[in-house]
Amino acid sequence: MNILLVEDSRIDTHQISSYLDEWGFEFRAVADGLKAWNLLQEAGAPQLILLDWMLPGIDGVELCRRIRTLSTGGTYFYTVMLTAKDKKQDLLTAMAAGADDYLAKPVRARNLVRVLERCPVLPEPTPHATNLQPLIDAGMSAIVPTVVKTFLETSERTIEKAETAIHTSQSAELAQAAHSLKGSCSNLGATRLRELCQQLENLGASASPQSATNLLEALKEEFVRVRTELLSHLG
Repeated sequence: MNILLVEDSRIDTHQISSYLDEWGFEFRAVADGLKAWNLLQEAGAPQLILLDWMLPGIDGVELCRRIRTLSTGGTYFYTVMLTAKDKKQDLLTAMAAGADDYLAKPVRARNLVRVLERCPVLPEPTPHATNLQPLIDAGMSAIVPTVVKTFLETSERTIEKAETAIHTSQSAELAQAAHSLKGSCSNLGATRLRELCQQLENLGASASPQSATNLLEALKEEFVRVRTELLSHLG
């Protein structure tokens, strides 16, 4: 989890979440100031907090003051205050509480981008595992569900064949399974999964069983990401 969004408005949460998700950031959204405070005290807590002013439990200004006490321990938490308040005194209040930046609501994509660009602890976005937009742009949106379902059904069987090929030292069968899966990946923009298939296909007969097994494990992990994204498209 890279970003913590603390917002009690469902509309604002949905809007901001859609931006972060589209841009590839990992994040968690909570609607209560006290829950956010407890979460921030855990190991590995996100260092970028998008914080609403008006919250149940603990309001944003008080939570911001508390966050500053955490930042004295060596880990800095970059806090952006979200609010519909637009008077100069409101901005001064937020900054006095320890806010690093200020974002007016309703949050617009271009304004959120500017705030994220100013953040020194901004995490790297996680690239999407798939890209269905080329199919949609080509006027094939109606068949996307069928393509996705077929891919998921056949890919799981193909991965099983690859695993069996490794266990039985059948390099030709392993290369064939990897090649078959690689072709399916291209249709759905699963770039990373396709790269792993190519690497597995290229191993050849001289590769050790352990190296093939390690590469297949990485491939299976990436397939989980691909499957999760594709299932979300199916609804």
